[in-house]
Amino acid sequence: MVNARKGLLTLVALAGAAPAFAQPARSYPPEITKYLQLQSRVNAAGIRNVTLMVDGQMRTFRERVLKQGLNTRIEFADGPNAGSFTVESAGRRFLVNPARREARTMAPMGAGFAPASLMSRLQGREGRWEKSTGGDIAGAKTVRWDVFDSRNRIMQRFWVEPNRGLILKRQIFDENGRVAGGFEFEVVKFDVEMAPNEFSVPTDYRIIRPLEELKAACQRASLTPVILDPALGYNLDAVRIFSAQQGSGIVMSVYADETTQLSLYIMKQPLNTERLRRLTGQRLKFYSWQQGGQYLTIIGALPQEELARLARSART
Repeated sequence: MVNARKGLLTLVALAGAAPAFAQPARSYPPEITKYLQLQSRVNAAGIRNVTLMVDGQMRTFRERVLKQGLNTRIEFADGPNAGSFTVESAGRRFLVNPARREARTMAPMGAGFAPASLMSRLQGREGRWEKSTGGDIAGAKTVRWDVFDSRNRIMQRFWVEPNRGLILKRQIFDENGRVAGGFEFEVVKFDVEMAPNEFSVPTDYRIIRPLEELKAACQRASLTPVILDPALGYNLDAVRIFSAQQGSGIVMSVYADETTQLSLYIMKQPLNTERLRRLTGQRLKFYSWQQGGQYLTIIGALPQEELARLARSART
């Protein structure tokens, strides 16, 4: 099971492979469509270092990545999921824990050039793209792209191997222009032979579905389950009951994409706003609201307007 640590601001460190999104809009540079087409055919294996925020602190984890077209396998060398791996094939994705002989369902990612959550923020908005020479990453020459929002704030910077479409380095920025997450390959090899079972889950493993866990947790705590719209790019990864006491139930669900983690609290009573401000500090933000007779709070390293947009997507 995903490691959800104790504490009010528990955030799970999960980093994915080539991220997903709907096909790019016409206003995007034509090179992006070319990269997507190349990604769907590339065979590659490599080692990368992933940096993301966990409990308000930037941490770095090491991963082994295998990619065969749209099939992907990511092995976690350290961090909360050490010893586990994700596999994606035929539109299905799992977090596999060999020690427990179980696999958790996850949202598929497919091919892309930005985390799905970032793409959901870019879709339908005016922005600016800048292309430049990227230099060498993991021994391969790259092209660098900088992506800005309508207020000229940098949102993403990525380095892509232009003949393969594979992103070798990525940086995601917060609203203040600080790096909030990313990854960089230190080694990559192309045209690598891989066995078909590299991308499958053993048939005797137990399959876990987080949405079913959320429903069961909320039933125990006398709460109504609330989820974020999956189309916005965040995957429901873990569920934890903080209180099942009648009239004061608290259930926390953890969502993640490739570089960002969010905690969504479903409660019978509201959290103390001043205490939340002290606990979240400057790097994390929160947004609270009422819905269906319950109190909800979402916490993460995202702009306030983005947390509010996610809150509007919440549904039972």
